[in-house]
Amino acid sequence: MGNFRRMVLICTGACFLTGAPASFSAENNDVEKLPEGQWRGVLTMDADEAIDLTMRVQYMGDYQLVTIAIPGKAAIPVINLKTENGLLTFIFTLDYNGIQCALETGDGGSFAGPCHDAGMNEYRMRLSPAVPEDT
Repeated sequence: MGNFRRMVLICTGACFLTGAPASFSAENNDVEKLPEGQWRGVLTMDADEAIDLTMRVQYMGDYQLVTIAIPGKAAIPVINLKTENGLLTFIFTLDYNGIQCALETGDGGSFAGPCHDAGMNEYRMRLSPAVPEDT
């Protein structure tokens, strides 16, 4: 197991086990705030396998909590989420693989782009704009 993958698993597990927010909002004014709500998306593993997902973004005071929901799996914490200069970057773990994404802003506030695991396998992700949650 590579160092990057081990680091992602340890950090993700620590955040999950302690109940700490998986992603913190940055205090840098140059970093844009990702709109709160449920972002619908698709993670394409290869030509034959596409996984529907929902990325949930919540703000609790100064903290940002972001998780990914995939049918049949527990909520997956997202770490190191940043939105800067039209690029959304983050890391999450899927089936013991740390996956790092760098998605570009698209039409209507959507995001799309490549994701890579520690073995440099490439995936594609697309996220549609957030749907506000009822509170």
